[in-house]
Amino acid sequence: MIRFRDFVPTMLERASLDGPARYEPFSQAVEMMNNWVSANDIDVVTVETVVLPNMHRPQAGGPDTASLEAVPQYATTWHQFVRVWYRWDE
Repeated sequence: MIRFRDFVPTMLERASLDGPARYEPFSQAVEMMNNWVSANDIDVVTVETVVLPNMHRPQAGGPDTASLEAVPQYATTWHQFVRVWYRWDE
């Protein structure tokens, strides 16, 4: 069976009038993925970088949502994360 797992940089600070939201660096997501693969002896098929708009907004649904919308009258923020596709025997 093929599965996937996403490693998304954590939001460190929400957007405010003082500026945009702050997130962990992308390298932190890569490190989390490497640690998970090593600790769980994962049979990796492939690793990819996924870029999605507005995925941290509550109405967006997150990285597992099939369709995310960029609404023209609002600012669109693009986010990247690591997706690992792997084999899993149950």
